[in-house]
Amino acid sequence: MYPDPNVKSEVIVEAKDAEKKLLIENELWEYVKQRQRTLYTFDGETKEFTMDIAQSGVKYKGTYSCNMDSLILKYDNTTERYGFQIAVGRVSYIIKADKTKEYQLLYPNAGITSVKVNRVWYNWEIASRPM
Repeated sequence: MYPDPNVKSEVIVEAKDAEKKLLIENELWEYVKQRQRTLYTFDGETKEFTMDIAQSGVKYKGTYSCNMDSLILKYDNTTERYGFQIAVGRVSYIIKADKTKEYQLLYPNAGITSVKVNRVWYNWEIASRPM
């Protein structure tokens, strides 16, 4: 199966400060761009994963927990929490990250009400053993 070309990544920022809104959008689009073609491997027995970010040559190893609609990755003192949505018709996953609190802390006076990243993660980028 091939990924659906109509499913696109999204960056959604709601903030009163237009300058900070644009700054955050640009930063998050760069994040999405850097994560394209990232290869993840998951070991269902040990609950360990690897992340090989091809765009930057950076590799991480850590632990994960996963269920039908969420994934939590822990590595290098970082915890990433994602939700999943399966795109209809083709095999694509939408990785949903809510970064609102993170950016509210960074820019407390910007009037930030929502910061979300929806990143397409195609099934051919995932290598795994049974979970």
